[in-house]
Amino acid sequence: MRSTLSIIKYIIIMLFYNSCNMPNYILKNSPKGKEKRYSVECKLNISDFKGKCKSKKYAAAITTAIGLKVSYIDGKFNWSSYTYFFPNKSCFNSRGLDSNQIKYLLSHEEFHVKIAEIQRRKFNYMLDSVNKNLIQPLKTNVAKSICSKIYSTLAVECSRTQKRYDLETNHGSIEHSQTRWADSITNILFYYKDWDALKW
Repeated sequence: MRSTLSIIKYIIIMLFYNSCNMPNYILKNSPKGKEKRYSVECKLNISDFKGKCKSKKYAAAITTAIGLKVSYIDGKFNWSSYTYFFPNKSCFNSRGLDSNQIKYLLSHEEFHVKIAEIQRRKFNYMLDSVNKNLIQPLKTNVAKSICSKIYSTLAVECSRTQKRYDLETNHGSIEHSQTRWADSITNILFYYKDWDALKW
């Protein structure tokens, strides 16, 4: 039930191309590996967990990430954002669990991914707000700094939220706390429903 959170911050780089068909990425964070793109409609199955649990203390662990590509062209941010989880870095041990326990545990893990999805939508909301409130074009280094700060802030927030989720639910074993968290996460996702698009 442990979340092996990795809102993976690879590199923030400026890429310059001679071709006008190539964007100038001011932030590029693309997960590497056999990741699986997540959607809220998607339901996790045991078969989605390919890794081996290293500890017997927890029955499951999931690794999540947010993938971003952001460019700043003609005074406007353009970007794509995705929420991922990594099957090969996620594990599920169903030994000794009945079907109801398996379903319950899978649901707990799904909400770990949804916490990452909330941060993705918040990123969309915050950068969209910057776009709408720009009075004049930004210098490239300023645009890069804004984007990086938004991402870094949300990455820290996501990590803290994931840890609190496991702590307060005791990795899903405290049912009333799990229900409270599930309701809260669902409500926050709904609040940010207008920022669920993948490309902006």
